[in-house]
Amino acid sequence: MDAHKEEWYQAEIDRLKEIIGSWRRKAQGKGTRRECVREGYSSYYGSHYKVYLVKDIPIDLPMKEVLQELKRSFLPSVIPYQFERIDYSRKNQGWLVQVVDYLPMDMKVRADEKI
Repeated sequence: MDAHKEEWYQAEIDRLKEIIGSWRRKAQGKGTRRECVREGYSSYYGSHYKVYLVKDIPIDLPMKEVLQELKRSFLPSVIPYQFERIDYSRKNQGWLVQVVDYLPMDMKVRADEKI
């Protein structure tokens, strides 16, 4: 078996393990590993995005310090998602951090197309 196929199979095994784990936690009534405030998909950008509320970074830090702390402490926990934006929410009293993972999918449906 060539290295490319072996790499693809390992990635597929990892993907399926993650999916099975999610369904198992749901069936057992356990919480998810990370809870996001909002989640969605943008077909315009071809991206799956999640927004998390991060409360453990002080609001009065300079933005450069906020970003460095976010990179050090939070972003490693959401890999393979990558940082896209950050906003402070007075309502939630914390930082809203949006991360994305690119997932290009053709979502156009034509009348003569069978799904």
